[in-house]
This record gives sequence, structure tokens and C-alpha cells, in this order.
Amino acid sequence: MPLTPTRLAPSFTAKSLDLNLEALRGFAALVVVWYHIILFGHFIDPHFQPEGIWVYLAPGHESVLIFFVLSGYVIALNTREPLTRATIPTYLKKRFVRIYPIYLISILIALLLAKQAYPGWTIFSHLLLLQGMTSELISQNSPAWSLHYEVLFYLLFIPLSYFRLNALLVTALCLLTGLINSLLGTAPQLTSYLYGFTFWMVGVVLARYMPHKTQPHPGQMLSLMFLWLALPMFNLLEVVISKVIQVTEGKLIYPDSVFWLDRIIKLADFSWLPYALLTIIIFTSKDFLGRKPLTWLLLALPAYKFKYLFQDRAHIDFGYWAFPVLFYWAAVFCYVFQNQLRRISSRFINWLSATGAISYGIYIIHFPVMHAFQCLEMFSGSAQTFWVRTVLFFIVTVILAYILEKIIQPRIKQLFK
Repeated sequence: MPLTPTRLAPSFTAKSLDLNLEALRGFAALVVVWYHIILFGHFIDPHFQPEGIWVYLAPGHESVLIFFVLSGYVIALNTREPLTRATIPTYLKKRFVRIYPIYLISILIALLLAKQAYPGWTIFSHLLLLQGMTSELISQNSPAWSLHYEVLFYLLFIPLSYFRLNALLVTALCLLTGLINSLLGTAPQLTSYLYGFTFWMVGVVLARYMPHKTQPHPGQMLSLMFLWLALPMFNLLEVVISKVIQVTEGKLIYPDSVFWLDRIIKLADFSWLPYALLTIIIFTSKDFLGRKPLTWLLLALPAYKFKYLFQDRAHIDFGYWAFPVLFYWAAVFCYVFQNQLRRISSRFINWLSATGAISYGIYIIHFPVMHAFQCLEMFSGSAQTFWVRTVLFFIVTVILAYILEKIIQPRIKQLFK
């Protein structure tokens, strides 16, 4: 029986579903910030770098991919009727108002903090959201690379909707074309775009073809968040893809000599797609035949890694594995005892949804704030100063994100009405 687009059931347009999506956005944004804090620890404290178990790197890059899937899902969900010549301008205006003003402010702040003078073309490219394609990145806000991808995907959605193209077919063609392009070893940036759009289109497919049939379960949501945090060390699917790459003698990946930004989304990232997909399915209360067995399978697969941990226990740095192991068993515990944890999980999801309401602001402003902290050399150089500065960094980031999202953004939106 062929898949056909479905409409969102009225009972699932309730505020609870929106809160769950906001919670997932907030979680993804915080993971990206966490990743950058550890990866660029000298930005938070210029004279101290975390060591031991604190060097755990959260899946920041992979959480950006969750944003892509979520974006495709939300855009498709909010654009149920095909775009027409009359509605395309409205669609573009909404996307512009949502993305550009806050982005522009973050770029201006980044330029003010820059210690070097950027060429006019680099600044102009950023103003046109072409950073990474036509110019280098402004390093004081390098996470803005994803905004260029996001805007490109918004534009690609127009012909997809206008011509009523089959979303499943488009998704498959994007992935296939990216693989062929990679095998040929040509145009690495095009491959990165195709892979990124594949993630984005998976969200569109979810919105169009998968109905809502279950009630939201906060215990499962909490479990999937812990599992996501464990995956940097426990993603067995990453091993599978690496074996495939070996079989093709490395022809499915680009060499390290290719500029990192041109290959920022790569084949290995697809090892995270099943988990990203399952996470969004759980958070959006979707159901399908075999959902529970699939959930258990993806939850159980990482446990195979413990075999290697046991075999190589004499050479394992257990401090390095501490957080991933803790997160994995927390994921299993929360899923097994999801009913008993429903109340506390629900409270956590509600709290996290407040962060989700300013998640875009957090994402786009946190890196400039990190660079500002790097410029402040007083009270630095120890573990104590690092953690105090980290707390202050979070407070400043959240305050600025709130101002951007809840004060400035609504006023700009009013101007464009």
C-alpha cells in the first residue's frame, strides 16, 4: 500500500505537542553549547583547559543535524497546502523575519569582537547568508555556517511544495546523488549540501507521511536524550559505516586535504540518522508498525561496545568513558522505568521547553559570547575559575537569547505585518 500524505490529527495540535518540540530544540541547542565549551575551553577561561572526565565531547555537530530534521518537519507541518505564486512571498517573508534579524545582530556583535579585520567580501557574503559558499567564516560566530544551509533548504522547499514533488523520492535522490558525487570525488561542498538536505527532507517525510497515533511519553523522551549523549562513544552504526567506507577503499569520503567546511556533512553522519529519526518520532508522538522493537534495537545496539571495553580494559581510559557509560545506562533505566518516571520526566520536559523557546537565540549568540569571555583575562587559570566563568557564560547567553527572541524579535515581527 503506497504511502500518502496525512494531516495532523486535531488532538495532537495541542500545546503539549508544541512543548515537546520546544524541549527537543532546547536540548539540541544546549548540547551544541556544551560541545563548544569543552572543545574551546580556552575561550571560556583563557588560562585553563578541562581535563579527565570533563573532556567528554557532547554530540554538538550531530545535534545541528537534529535541527535540520526538526526544521524540515516543522516547515512541512506548517505548510500543509502546496505553495502557490500567491503564497510564496508570504512563506519567504516569514522565514526572513524568523531567521535574519537575530542572525544579523549576532554577526554585528561578532565583528565588534573580532581581533582581525575581515575583507569586505567576507562581510558582504555573511550579510547575504552565503558564508562558507563564497567566503570564509567569521570565526567569532562560526556556528553560523548552518544558517547558510538552513536558508538554502528553505529555498529548495519552494519547488518541492509548488510542484508537489514526492518527498520520499526527493530524499532518496539527494542521498543517491551525494553518494555518486562522493564516489567520483568531485564537488565536496555539493555532496555536503545533498547530505544535509537529505536530513532536512527526512523531517518533511515525517510530517507528510507519518500520522500521530500515540500519546506523548516524557519517560521515553528523557531516555532518548540520555541515549543521544552516550552515542559519541557508543554508536555502533558508525562502525558499520566505517566498514563500508573501508570496503570502497575510502572512495565514499573526501581526503583531509579538502577544506573542512566543504565536507562538514559527511557519510558517517548518517550513522546518527536512525537515532535522530527515533528521537523526533518519540517527541512528536508518532507511531508505526514495529516502533517498539526498533526502539529496543537502537537502545540495545550500543551495549555491544561493552564487549570491547571488557576485552581492552587494561588499556581503557575509564575517565574518558565515564560520562558516555553513565548516560547509556541512564537511557536504559529511563526507558525500562518510563512509567514510574513519568512525573519527574514531564517536569523536566516542561522546564526544557522554556529553553527551547529561545533555542535559536542561544545557538546564534553563544559563540560571540564565548569570544567575549576569552577577552576577559581576570579571574582565570584554575578549575574553580573555569566553572564559575562557565556558569556566568550560561547566564549571559540565556539573557541575551531571551532579549533577542522575546523582546527584539516580536517587535521586528510587528514591523513586517
